[in-house]
Amino acid sequence: MWLLKGGVMAVWFSFFIIAKALYFPYVTGKQLYFNILLEVLLAVWLYLVFKYPSLQPKRSLITASLAVWLAVLLISGLFGADFNLSFWGDAERMLGWFSLIHYFILYLIIITVFRTKQDWEWLLNSSIIVAIILAVYSWLTNHGPQFQGNVNLMSNISTLGNATYVAGVMLFNIYFALYFFLAKRDWRLKFLYLMALLIILAEFFYADVSGSQAALAVSLALFGVVYGWLHHNKKIKWGSLIAVAGLILIITSLFVFRNAPIFNHNRFGSVLRGFSVQNTSLNARWFAWRSGWQGFLDKPVLGYGWGNFSVPFDQYFKAGLYDWTPQEEYYDRAHNMVIEMLADAGIFGLLAYLGIFAAAMIVLAKAWRRRIIKPLALAGVVAILAAYFIHNLAVFDSLANYVCLMIVLAWAFWLAGERAPDLEPAPVAAAETWPLSKKIILLLMWALLALIIYYGNIRVIQMFSDAMKGAAAWYQGQTGEFKTYYYKTFSYNTPLDRDVRTLYSGFFVGNPYGLAGLAEADLRDVLNLALELDKRNVELSPLDHFAWFRRAQLLSLVSRVSSNPEMMAEALLAVNKSIEQGGEHLIPYLVRSNIYEAQKKPQEAVESVQEALKIYPGYYQALCPVVILETKYKIAIDRAELWRQLDKCVDQGDLNALSQANYLSEAIKHYQDAKDQVRLEKLKTFVPAR
Repeated sequence: MWLLKGGVMAVWFSFFIIAKALYFPYVTGKQLYFNILLEVLLAVWLYLVFKYPSLQPKRSLITASLAVWLAVLLISGLFGADFNLSFWGDAERMLGWFSLIHYFILYLIIITVFRTKQDWEWLLNSSIIVAIILAVYSWLTNHGPQFQGNVNLMSNISTLGNATYVAGVMLFNIYFALYFFLAKRDWRLKFLYLMALLIILAEFFYADVSGSQAALAVSLALFGVVYGWLHHNKKIKWGSLIAVAGLILIITSLFVFRNAPIFNHNRFGSVLRGFSVQNTSLNARWFAWRSGWQGFLDKPVLGYGWGNFSVPFDQYFKAGLYDWTPQEEYYDRAHNMVIEMLADAGIFGLLAYLGIFAAAMIVLAKAWRRRIIKPLALAGVVAILAAYFIHNLAVFDSLANYVCLMIVLAWAFWLAGERAPDLEPAPVAAAETWPLSKKIILLLMWALLALIIYYGNIRVIQMFSDAMKGAAAWYQGQTGEFKTYYYKTFSYNTPLDRDVRTLYSGFFVGNPYGLAGLAEADLRDVLNLALELDKRNVELSPLDHFAWFRRAQLLSLVSRVSSNPEMMAEALLAVNKSIEQGGEHLIPYLVRSNIYEAQKKPQEAVESVQEALKIYPGYYQALCPVVILETKYKIAIDRAELWRQLDKCVDQGDLNALSQANYLSEAIKHYQDAKDQVRLEKLKTFVPAR
C-alpha cells in the first residue's frame, strides 16, 4: 500500500522532466518516465488485489465511464485512418491510446490505496506544492523567449512546454488551495493556503491563456452558486450568492472599461483585451473547428480514428486561415475537445467523453442525497470539472492535465463513499496457498508488463536518444557519425519512430547542401533509406496530405541528386495527391511549380503558382516566385502588371525567394529607376537567410 502511494507521489516528478537528449524534450521524457512508472506500479497493484481481493476497486459509474471512453477510442482507431497513430500516438504529443490507458491505471491505483482523509490531504497538498514549484521556476526563468537547441525556454511555459498546460495545472490547484483555505479552521493554516492560492493565481494569469481565464470566471460563479445553495448556514448561503453577484458585476465592469488608459501597457489589460472577436488565436482555431465539424459530418459514427484530426483538418482546410496566421497552417489537434471527439471518434466518442462528466455528477448527486458529502467538497469538484471542461474548449489535453483530472475523478469516487473500508484487512493467507491458476495468471501479466516496459519504452528512449545524436552529427558536418547513429536508430524498430523518419528525410530536404559531404556510396545509402522510411509513413496514413507533401519534396530532391527523371515524375504524382487531399493548403502548389520547372515545363510552373494566388491572392510565399518565374521564362504578361506584382512581393512576400533566385539585384535596379526609396531601402537592408 505504501509502495503504491509513494509511486503515485513519484508521478509528480514527470512534470519537471525536460529531456533535452530526446526528441520533443518537453513531451517524450515526461511521458516515457510516466509510462514506465505506471507499468511498475501496475505490477505491484496486481499483486495487491490478487492477494487481498477485498481491496479490489468497488464498482463505480465513474470507473465504468472511463473504461467505456477508452473502449470507444480503441474501436474508433481500429476503423480509422491510421491505427498506428491512434494506438501509439506520435512523439510530439504522446497521446495515443497506449498513453491514455496509463492514466486509467493511475486512477485505479489511487482509488485503491488513497482511502482515508489523511491520504487525500497528502495527495492534494502535494499537487499544490507542485503547482507552486512550477510557478516559482517560471518566475526564476523570466528571461523572455530563448532557445537551447530546439528547446523553447520562454518562462511562461515553466517546465511543461506550453502555456496552456501550465494554465490547466494552475486551474486545478486554484480549487485545491481554495478548498483547504475554506475547510481549515486554524488561521495559520488558512494563511498558508491563502499564500499558496495567490501564488498559483499569479502564475495562472502569467500563463495568459484566454480560454482558461474564461473557465476560471465561469467555474468560480458556479462554485459560489452550488456552495451557497446547498449550505445550511444562511449567512454562508447568502454570502456566497452575494459574492457571485459581486464577481459578475466586477468582471462586467472590467470588460466595459477595458480600453481605459489604466489598462495600457500591463498584463492585466492584455488579459482583458484578449477577449475579442479580433483575437488571432481564437480566429485561427475557428478554422480548425470548422474542419473538424465537416469531418464529423463525413464520418459521424466513429470518426477518423483517435489522434487522426489532421486528416479532416487538411481535407477541409480553407485559405482564409492565412488572414490570421500565415505560417501556422497544420493542426494535428482541434484545440477543442468536443470537436476533436466528434472528428476523431464520432458521436459515440463525444457521448463517451461527456459520459465521464455526467458519471461524476450523478455519483456526487447520489452522495449528496445520502448526506455523505459536504457542500464545500461537492461545490469544489463540480467547479473543477466545469473549469476543466471549459478550458478544453480551446485547447487539448496533456500529461499534466490528465494526471490532475484522474486525481479529481478519484477524489469524487472517494468523496461519494464508493470506496473500501478505511481499515485494511489482515492478510488472508500466505502467498504459497494461492491457487496455481492465479499464480500463473499473475506471472504472465508480469512477463507482459516487462516486455511492454522494454519494447514500448526503454527501446523508444534509446531510439530517440540516438536520433538526437545523429541530428547533432548532421549539423556538425560529421557525416560518418550521422549515418552510424541513424542506422542504429532505425534498428530498434519501435512503433514511435514515424516522427524520427520525418526528421531524417527533413535533414536532406531542409539542407541539401549537407549531402555534399557524403561519398557517392554513402549518399546513395542515406537517400535510399530516406525514401524507404518515407514510404512507410505514407503507407501508414495514405489520407495524410502532409505525408504526401513531404514525399514529393524528398522525391524531387533525390531526382535532382541522382539525375533520375522518373523519380521527378513520381514526385509530381505525390504532390498532386497532396493537393487533392489538402483542401486549400497552398505550399504544395509551390512545390509542384518547382517540379514542373525541373521537368522543363515553365508554363505549367507559372500556372501552378498562379493557381495558388487565385485561391488566396495575398499568399506571401507565392508573391515573389510568380514574379521570378514570369520574368525568367518571359511568360506573356503586361509589364506594368509585372511591376505591380513585384511591389506586392516586396511589401508582403517572402524575400528569401528573391535572394535564392538571384533576383535581388534586378529588383533593386527596377526600384532605383522608379525612384521608389521605401522599397529600395527594404531590399538593401534585407539580409537573406541562406
